[in-house]
Parts: sequence; C-alpha cells; structure tokens
Amino acid sequence: MNWEKIFRKVRVLTIFIFNVSIIFGIIQAEELDMRRVQLIIKNEIYQVELEENQATQALLEILPLKINMQELNGNEKYGMLTKSLPKGKKVSGKIEVGDLMLYGDDCIVLFYKEFYTPYSYTRLGKIVDKKKLEKNIDKRDKILEVVFSK
Repeated sequence: MNWEKIFRKVRVLTIFIFNVSIIFGIIQAEELDMRRVQLIIKNEIYQVELEENQATQALLEILPLKINMQELNGNEKYGMLTKSLPKGKKVSGKIEVGDLMLYGDDCIVLFYKEFYTPYSYTRLGKIVDKKKLEKNIDKRDKILEVVFSK
C-alpha cells in the first residue's frame, strides 16, 4: 500500500468537496436574495422573505414599486396595484404581524396586527422584523407610502 498516493487522493477529494461547498453556499445565498425584497415605510427599511409562488414572481417583475396604502380595520394597510398578479393557493384563518398578502389579484395587504379572518388571500411573504413594524405603524397612519424594491 502506497500511503503517498492515498494521501494525494484524499487531498484532491478534500479540495474538491471544499470547492463544491463554496459554490453551493454562493448559490444558496443568491437564491435567498432572490426571495427577499425591501419595503421602505416611514423612512424605515424592512426585509421581506417572499414565498415561492407565481404571484411573488410576478411581483418581482414589476419592482421597484411605490404604493400608497390605506388603513383598514385597525389591523392592516392595503394598496391597489396597476397590474394584476396571479392568484395562488388561498389561505385564511390566522393572520400574523408582518404578513404580506394579495387580496384578489390586484390588492396588496400588509398586516400589522395579529387576528383571525374568514377572508382568503394569496400569501406573498412576511416581514422579518415584526416588532419594528408593530412599533412603527398603527391605525393613525391613514395613508402610508410604501416602496418595494429588490
């Protein structure tokens, strides 16, 4: 048995595995960036983790986007799109702070309070820093300018 040949093979294999793991890590990071967008609300930046569905793909295609969102029910802000998005799997029930949803095919809704609803939505994503959103937005904000960007 030649230990030098075995050592060279192990070293080559180790280098190969290391390079593959680096490439895989870069791909994962790029995929994560593709599934995140930023919202700017009242000069605060929020990261949104997007769902993987046709509605979010269509949303990404129309970014950057500025929407004036209006207050509704003391728990949400909604704004109308100028372009329809594909409807996806409908969800209802528990709404959490930071949920970003599509109502119908042209109404984006951002929830800033937790509650239960019988209405159906297409899930677009979730704001990562929910506590910051809760502190920054409430029903006194009758109209908010919200900027969506990649």
